[in-house]
Amino acid sequence: MAFPNSFSVSRAPKSSSWSKTKIYHLGSPDVTLYTCKEVVAWSGKTSISLHTGATAETDPIASSASGSAWRTDTTVTIPISTVSTTSLSSGSEINEPFRKHTSLTHETWDFVCPIGSGKERQVEKFEWRRSHGDETASLRDGKSTYGWKLIRLHSNESNAASSDGQVSGHSSDGKEVVAVWTDDSLTWFRGDEKGVVGKFEFIGSGVDGGLGEQWQLFAVVSALHMRQVGLQQAQSTGSSAAANA
Repeated sequence: MAFPNSFSVSRAPKSSSWSKTKIYHLGSPDVTLYTCKEVVAWSGKTSISLHTGATAETDPIASSASGSAWRTDTTVTIPISTVSTTSLSSGSEINEPFRKHTSLTHETWDFVCPIGSGKERQVEKFEWRRSHGDETASLRDGKSTYGWKLIRLHSNESNAASSDGQVSGHSSDGKEVVAVWTDDSLTWFRGDEKGVVGKFEFIGSGVDGGLGEQWQLFAVVSALHMRQVGLQQAQSTGSSAAANA
């Protein structure tokens, strides 16, 4: 199991945008590699499951579930059979929290995840930060777009600094960027991108599965969860505005 370095997320054919259960395809316009099933219960609780292939009928390779209709945080679950058994210790599945942090000026999400395998295996913390820079522009052929960049907080890697003083491929505080993501809760997709709801790309040490299978799954499922939360917040804001009109 491995993700390509870049892929899009699109609504599956015949998947209703009004249904409480929605199906998305991950891959390219011509090839579906993975399927995402998203369920929003009437209570407001949400769940996301990721499946190999073009349907959601197989066992999930990763999932997330919110504990409450009023909480944005979630728990990401990965069955032990999903990843190489040589990289895991014990237990039937891996469960790790994915948490949102907000302040007056910033919104971030973070998770802790083992990376690598064997003697090189270690636990590191990763953080999604909002972005409107060169990293996310690469997802839309150089067009400026709002999105997210995934930061490897403990990385010591460095590259040459750009003209504005920021290190290429790194955040403003010098941390390595290992993935980028943009979705329709942040920007609209138009033209030949009809049906596309998100785009994802691994960069830096995240390329070619460099940080491990488990980390790839965490990164992708966490991005899908952020999109779902963003859409719910937009819907809630819209409903409030209509009620106050």
